[in-house]
Amino acid sequence: MRSAIVLMVMTFGLAACGAQDPRSRLAEACMGGPSATRAQCDCFAKEAEENLSPELFTKFVDALEDGEQGGQDMMSDLGPDEGVQLMGFIFSVTSTCDMELS
Repeated sequence: MRSAIVLMVMTFGLAACGAQDPRSRLAEACMGGPSATRAQCDCFAKEAEENLSPELFTKFVDALEDGEQGGQDMMSDLGPDEGVQLMGFIFSVTSTCDMELS
């Protein structure tokens, strides 16, 4: 029992040390892309948070942090409504944030 408590405290402690809000995490993941500027990535993260459902926003942040495989896994797990919502967001954010699809 004691080791389980220690493990839980260590886990939460480590998570708190590196924790950022999801919007900041998304902006950082975006910065890993080719030729994205800080302003574009901040805009991208803001628009995602404001225009995606909370559940889809969380999935999207996690997927982008996990790289290409994370994106593929997310896309295969999305329901039809989430897929439509995400695709609509992607197409609108490119003009809103002056980004190019690549």
